[in-house]
Amino acid sequence: MEAALEEKLYGPPLGAVANVRPMLDPAYIHTERSRPGVTLELLHLEYLEKHPDGYRYTQFCEIYRRWAKQRRLSMRQVHHAGEKLFVDYSGKKPAIVDQKTGEVIEGELFVAVWAIVTKAAASPFADELSSPFANEDARCDRVSADEGRNHGGVGNT
Repeated sequence: MEAALEEKLYGPPLGAVANVRPMLDPAYIHTERSRPGVTLELLHLEYLEKHPDGYRYTQFCEIYRRWAKQRRLSMRQVHHAGEKLFVDYSGKKPAIVDQKTGEVIEGELFVAVWAIVTKAAASPFADELSSPFANEDARCDRVSADEGRNHGGVGNT
């Protein structure tokens, strides 16, 4: 009788409570994070919808980060300041507003980033075909040359 009263007052003895929280699937989280606009916060909310008694956000992130750290797949590349220019379209399409008509057009965003240099360039265009890529390339060359002189890297002079 006394043990039952203690359990009602203080809860079950320590060690008697098993961790019954549903485990998250780090591989699924990792795959979903590669999709545009998907964040850990969004995945945590999705997890809590399925498992209301699940891990809170901090522990959710900690479990995922421990899993990701064990994977640690990387391909190391040596870069010298201004030596390499990485160019691509962003993947996320910005909205461009035609100032004359007010029409909202889904556009493309050209992005250029120099390896280990603190400079980047981005230019919006209506689509990839109308992008004057050669002009952007020339603009990148000019900034790259400046960066090469400023940081001892390879630049076009």
